[in-house]
Amino acid sequence: MIKIYNTPYGDVHIPVESPIITVRTSGGFDSGLLLYLVAQTCAELNPSAVIQPITVVRTNQDDTPNWHRVDNRPIVDKIVEWVQTQVPTVDVKTKQWTDAIEWWTNGNVSYTDAQRNLVKQNYRALTEDDNADYVCSIHDFNGVTKNPPVPMTINNMHQHREIKRDVNDKNAPAITENSCTVVHNKDGRDGRFVEPFRNADKRVVMWLSNNLGILETLDTLTRSCEGGREETDNWTKVCGTCWWCQERDWAKSAY
Repeated sequence: MIKIYNTPYGDVHIPVESPIITVRTSGGFDSGLLLYLVAQTCAELNPSAVIQPITVVRTNQDDTPNWHRVDNRPIVDKIVEWVQTQVPTVDVKTKQWTDAIEWWTNGNVSYTDAQRNLVKQNYRALTEDDNADYVCSIHDFNGVTKNPPVPMTINNMHQHREIKRDVNDKNAPAITENSCTVVHNKDGRDGRFVEPFRNADKRVVMWLSNNLGILETLDTLTRSCEGGREETDNWTKVCGTCWWCQERDWAKSAY
C-alpha cells in the first residue's frame, strides 16, 4: 500500500499499510501537505486506517523574549478541518497536542521527545491498551525537507538554518534510488518512521502542491514564520525576514 508521486526533485512515497498512522503536524506548509497526501492515499489504498495528527506547542514559562513563539494549535485545527473536508471518507482525527517546555534547550531535544511521547500515548489510546508497543503497528510521518542549496544564501540568512538538513539523511537510505523519501525501520519490526520529503529541498512541496491544485490553499492555511511577538505584531502577520519565511518564499519562486 504505497502511492508514489513523481516530481522533478525525486519520487515521493506515501506508505499507508498500517491501521494507525500519525502525522506530525506543526502548522507549517510541509506538514500540512503531508497530512493531505496521507489522507488521500489512505482513501485510495487503506480507507479503514485511522490518521492521528499530533502537535507540539512550544511554551515559554520563563517569558524569555527571544523564545516566544506563536501558538500553533489554531493553525493546525484549520489544516485538519480542511483535510477532513477534502477527504471525508477517511477517519482523520482532531489533533492531539502536548507542550515542550524550554524547547530551545539541549539541541531541541525537549521538542522531539515531546513528539515521540505523544505518538506513543496516542497509539495506546487508540488501541485502548496501555501496554501496547506502538513501534510494531504504526506509520509515523514527518514532513521535514532538506535545506536549499548552500550557494542560495537567502539574503545572508543561511547561518540560521538547521544544519542537520544540509545533507541527505545519513541514518537511513532513500526508499529507492530515485526517491527523496526516507523510511526508518524501528528495530526491524513493522513500525516505520517515514520522512517523504527528507532528501529534497522545499521546492518539492511547492511543486507537488501546485501540481495537485492546492498550493494557494495551503499557503493561506499554514504558517512557517519563526518570528517572535514583536517582529510579527503579536503574531498577526509573518515577519518575512526569518530563515523559515525566506526559505518558503524562495521555494515558491524557484520550484
